[in-house]
Order: sequence, then structure tokens, then C-alpha cells
Amino acid sequence: MTFRNLLHATALVATGVLFATPASAQPYEESEPNNPCVSAQFIGMPSGWPAVITGDLILTGSEPPSDIDFFMLQGTEGMRLRAGLRGATDQPLPLGDPFLGLFDMDCNLLAWNDDFLGLNSRLDFEVPTGGDGYFILAASGCCDIAFDGNHFQEGTYRLRVSIPPTPIQAITGRLVDAVTGAPLPGNTPPYPYVELLRCTVDGCFAWINNAAPDEFGIFRFETDNSGLPLDPGQFIVRAYAQEYSPTEVVPFDVASGDIADLGDIALQPPQFVFENIVPCTDIPATGGKCIYSIDIRSNIDVGVKGLGWSIINAWGSTSPVGFTQFPADHNRIVALGAFKVRTLSFSFNVPRDVGAGTFMCADAWFSDRTTDHFGTLRYQQLFCVMKQYDAFTIVDAKTAAGMLGRKDLGASKGKRQ
Repeated sequence: MTFRNLLHATALVATGVLFATPASAQPYEESEPNNPCVSAQFIGMPSGWPAVITGDLILTGSEPPSDIDFFMLQGTEGMRLRAGLRGATDQPLPLGDPFLGLFDMDCNLLAWNDDFLGLNSRLDFEVPTGGDGYFILAASGCCDIAFDGNHFQEGTYRLRVSIPPTPIQAITGRLVDAVTGAPLPGNTPPYPYVELLRCTVDGCFAWINNAAPDEFGIFRFETDNSGLPLDPGQFIVRAYAQEYSPTEVVPFDVASGDIADLGDIALQPPQFVFENIVPCTDIPATGGKCIYSIDIRSNIDVGVKGLGWSIINAWGSTSPVGFTQFPADHNRIVALGAFKVRTLSFSFNVPRDVGAGTFMCADAWFSDRTTDHFGTLRYQQLFCVMKQYDAFTIVDAKTAAGMLGRKDLGASKGKRQ
């Protein structure tokens, strides 16, 4: 008799025994032998969902193989089910690090899970087709990927198989600058992103997923990090952006089938921001002036008397030491009003005779005028001028840093790498 036929025969006998009592779901107890997969303990079609199986894994010695338990259940082909394996915390020795596997009727491994929101395991799946709705679940210990008992875990567990709730549709919102109200796109500085966390009895610490907003600052969560639909429940959203103060949306509830639109989530920017970089353009092969500008914006409610200046860091073959640094023309004294924007303009000379591969990289600085260069309030790398054979090209600072093999283009960060 084939294994499949043997399981069908066992099912006919077990149905009369297990399902003679009516209606509501009943707990099941593990019964040995149920290892290997072809010896899976028959559970069959539960009288109701969820089906809860209590069992334990026992170390069989100082070396693997250790205990592993297989169970065969039946559902309707194509129906969605959820299997969760966790240590039985009401028992003296709960299983510490469960490991869950899903197999078809022929003991082919379909899926496995180690840690889901902690050390417990969970799988959401569709009942396999072609096997009359039968499937097999394996309860093992981390990290028994082959499901052959290669683990050192022991303890009591509960395997719960249920119909998952109707998922929520989405959690969405928009990230904006708290001062200007402008949206914060995820693909440009300050590169904002959001995290979705689920609230449990222990607090709102269970990380679910993260996402970057689109070009309009809008983010949307429809699944967890594994691509599974989001269960209804209570969540929080945390939002971050470079140099912005992080913010958190207070816990909110989302019901099955609902969309939670959190509206605008405002992130507080730094006190001063450089923006609207306008690099020099069309530098002739014979060299010439590189004239450029950048705006300084205040995000505070008081005026500041400031000083703006720019430094050029250059790498190239002209200098015998391979590096030089010099100030751009003209420091700028700035009276910057509350929530105002001022433009700072600078220039430097681009020599004709610098060698191919030379980089001249400009940065900008802004300080409190009362302490001049010692009261820096803002610093930013701007752009680079690169000599390519007989032409000059403008390169953004991030690209130039990659080409030079540097994280920072400023000389203050150390020697050339």
C-alpha cells in the first residue's frame, strides 16, 4: 500500500473516532511515533477552527538528531490557513525557539518559518491542491531546515491552526516638512522613511515593515515584510529623515477590510537648511570661473546674524601631495530673519592645466556671526568639478565621493583614501 493510500485508510478509521463528538473545536495531544514525515500523526479535518495541538520536543542525547513531530491535517483545497507554533508558556519547560514547516501529502517541503515577531513561528498558506486538502505540519526546533531533527531545542509547545482574519486594506499617510508643509519624497534628501509596528500586550514594539514615501511624500503599507496581508489590530508609525527630528503617530486601531489614512505626518527640520544648490555650468576647456550659489533657510522663529563661506577641496595630479584646500571668493555676512531664506553666492577659479581625473569639490558653511568660523550652524557638501581629458564636468557630491572612494569629501575627515 502506498503512503498516500495508507493515509486515506487511516483517515477513514480516525474520522469515526476523532469526530464522533460534535461541533466545537477540541484540543489535540501529540502522540508518538510521529517522525519522520511519512509517520505523521493523523489529525484530519478539525470539527472547527482553530485546531490546537499540544506536544513536546525531547532531546534524545547530547548530539542531534533530536525530537521532531509531524501532524497531518485536512482543509479545503485552496482555503487560507494560518499555523502558529509557540512555546507553551503555561508549562514548566516551554519550547524556547520553535521551528515550523509545511509539507504536502508527499512530504515535499513547501514552506518554513523560524522567527515571526520574536522567536515563535508562523506560516500563512493556502491548502495545497491535488491532495484532497491534506497537508502536513512539522514542529521542530531552530534551526532544523532539513526537518531531520538537527537541533538542540526541547520543551512543550502549542501548534495552532486557524483561519486568519480578513486583512486590513492599507495604512497610508504623507510625510511633510513641519515648517514649510512641503512633502518629503523618499528618493531625495533628506531621504525619509517610515516604520510600521504592531501593538501587543507587551507594548508597540513588534516591527512589521518599513517603506520610503513616493515622489509626493506618500507612503502605503499593504503587507508585512514577508509580503503577507496585515491583520487587523493596533499599530504605530514612526517617521524618520536625515537630520529631522523623528516623530511617532500615537497608537491607532485598524479593523478588517479598512484603510487607515493618517493624513500629513509633520517632521521637524533642523534649525537651518541648505537647499536649492545651483552649481556652475559650461566651464570651457581653457578653464575659468566656477560661479555657484546655495540658499540658506531658517526654521526658527528668531532672526540670526550669520556668516556664510565655502571651501574647495581638490584632489589631482597637479599637486605633489595629491590634495589641496582653499576658500572660495568672498565670505558672506547674512542677516537671516525668522523662517526666511537667503541666497549665498560664491566662485573659484578652475585652472586650465590641472590633470585629467582632478576633482574640485565645493562645500558650504554657515555660522553664528558673533563667533564667526567657530560657531558653525550648518555644513553641506555641494558638488564637484571633474577634469575629464580636455573638458570639465559637474558631478554631484555623492557620486564624486563614490568615485574617490570617500564617505566625506572634506579634508577634515582625514587623508585621501
